[in-house]
Amino acid sequence: MSWPSPGARHGRNHYRSIDRPAADPTRVERTFAEKMALERGRTLLVLDTAVEDGASRLYEGLGFNLTGVIPDYSLKPHGGLTGTMIYWKRIAAETA
Repeated sequence: MSWPSPGARHGRNHYRSIDRPAADPTRVERTFAEKMALERGRTLLVLDTAVEDGASRLYEGLGFNLTGVIPDYSLKPHGGLTGTMIYWKRIAAETA
């Protein structure tokens, strides 16, 4: 699958990322996803994480906004369901 698909004008594609909630967001200059999106002219990132043991602290530390929670949306690795938190962030190229 190419990134992004032709139907995504400003980043509506959905991508999974492997992340570690314990990471320090203050040490991240600009995420890889932001750099890729900007290179392709995108202005909006949308992502999700599990309610239980997810990366919400990391995403919020990186400036993402919580839109809402979908209950019982994702499967847990060892069975059962967990909610999914939906985040978004508007991005723009840095100016000199």
